[in-house]
Amino acid sequence: MQGWRMPVDLAQLKSVNEVVRDRIIRHAILLEQYKTGEVRKIVSFFNRSLEPDLLEKLTKYAGKTLTEKRLRLMRQSMKDVLAAAYLRMRKELEPDLIDLGKSQGKWDAAVIEKALPVKLSLATLSVPTIREMVVNRPIDGRLVREWLEELGQAQAIKVNRQIMIGVAEGEGVDEMVRRIRGTAKNRYRDGLLARSRREIESVVRTSVSGVVNNVRQATYQANADVIAAVQWVATLDSHTCEVCAAYDGQTYDLMDGPRPPQHYGCRCTTVPVCKSWKEMGFDFAEMPVSERAAMNGRVADTVTYGQWLKGQGRETQELTLGRRKTQLFRSGQLSIRDFIDDRGRILTLKELESLI
Repeated sequence: MQGWRMPVDLAQLKSVNEVVRDRIIRHAILLEQYKTGEVRKIVSFFNRSLEPDLLEKLTKYAGKTLTEKRLRLMRQSMKDVLAAAYLRMRKELEPDLIDLGKSQGKWDAAVIEKALPVKLSLATLSVPTIREMVVNRPIDGRLVREWLEELGQAQAIKVNRQIMIGVAEGEGVDEMVRRIRGTAKNRYRDGLLARSRREIESVVRTSVSGVVNNVRQATYQANADVIAAVQWVATLDSHTCEVCAAYDGQTYDLMDGPRPPQHYGCRCTTVPVCKSWKEMGFDFAEMPVSERAAMNGRVADTVTYGQWLKGQGRETQELTLGRRKTQLFRSGQLSIRDFIDDRGRILTLKELESLI
């Protein structure tokens, strides 16, 4: 029986590309949690700094006749406060994005190295390269600083428009403040500033996605001797837009082609398509069949979010859904589609349990 080996069930063996795809999807779930933390940090800054400064400048004119001069000074002070606040937001956000980029570059190389059946060291990006990428590479057509500058300018126009409406309707400053801040009855969700928070959240989330995908793309290109192409993955978007749905599962040239994010709030990503042993120039005549099959160069199959989640262990499912929702999912009482309503809103646990 010398030289006998247990037969390898190739149908059950995952390729390197499939292993990397699964790990990147899991990482993308953790990234959504990181985005939430970053949003809370920036919105908290908005709440404790910009909003009080803005309201202080407005209430300064309460009870006073709004002469043409005072109106001009009020509008200019609104513009100055907003410009300064959005500049400070940028200074809060950019260092975090640089740190994220440094971490992401190491992770993207390591996840491929760990999946390979042989020891290979992949190239990683230098810190200056990542810093330059965060500061000066556009995300969805704009630099991060341009997004925040434009957001601040647009906000100044909206605030000043509310002031001019108030003047035209003979309102006092208190009424203007209520429309800008919102009302206590509606927990301040009906004011202009509430819309600003939602816009800031969208910019932060998209900036994080953009940095991750830019760093990921550069890492893939730096390892063109191992990676042949990239595959678009929209697994996290159960309500994928038409553009991303068309891209999902498609492979694109390593150096060219569409890349996420394609729009505000886009959660799509890409995964590498690693070359086969033959494409890499290895002689695999004496290579074990399992290693040969693992590096077959085949593109990983497209999976839906529900299909991917079903194939994961309880730990990953609980990390994604929480303990109680995982129980509902694993028991088959609810499918992943049941977790989201027709408007794309994630349902609460109480709402989910009412569906059973």
